[in-house]
Amino acid sequence: MLALKGKYILVTGASSGIGFETAIHLSKTGANLVITGRNPERLSECFSKLENNGHLQITADLRNTDDVLKIFEYIKSNDVRLNGMVHCAGISDVTPVKALTREKLSSIFETNFFSFIELVRQFCNKKYSNDYSSIVAVSAMLVHKPRPYELAYIASKAALEAAIPVIGMEYKKRGLRINAVIPGFVKTAMVMENIEKFGNVEEMNRLAGEFLHGWEEPIDVAKIIGFLMGEDASIINGRCIYADGGMI
Repeated sequence: MLALKGKYILVTGASSGIGFETAIHLSKTGANLVITGRNPERLSECFSKLENNGHLQITADLRNTDDVLKIFEYIKSNDVRLNGMVHCAGISDVTPVKALTREKLSSIFETNFFSFIELVRQFCNKKYSNDYSSIVAVSAMLVHKPRPYELAYIASKAALEAAIPVIGMEYKKRGLRINAVIPGFVKTAMVMENIEKFGNVEEMNRLAGEFLHGWEEPIDVAKIIGFLMGEDASIINGRCIYADGGMI
């Protein structure tokens, strides 16, 4: 239960959904958390639920490169060097191709992909992290089971998955492990809001009933992330791990 005791881990998107539950779960395994998100109220709520002491929080917009750097400088100013990072921040989008402007596409990529690469780039600077660290990113099942009108979201997550083994190869000598988790139907606020917005609650419940597991809770994914962060997963590297509840 204390597999990550003494490890400092940065969690992005900790103000909601999978990031929120992941931060809390990692704190229960002994990790010291640095949590970040755009919503200061929800971020503080997450911070208040973390177990044990020694945690840090900082509000930031990952679309802004200066904000990303601010996170790492804040960590350094607290005499902390990271042992891991979990990237949960992301936004969904439903836009038909005919209405998908270059500006809209760029905005989605800024949040879901470009920010991830900048986070990794800063994390891998030796002044911010230790050797033999671990990174886990959250992808999306829609990359492997696509549906119409979500090109921007799906493409941004596909780019993230493509980057995982490349980063792993480049930082092999530092002992860095990097993986992605691919959730299925997870009951996050973002997912449920979109379902209700487009009025297809019954249809989604029907689909979930056809999977081996059905609907997932954020904590289900958080536990898999926790495993990948720890030494028990030392031979898993450069992989995109299905956590889809039998969706495929």
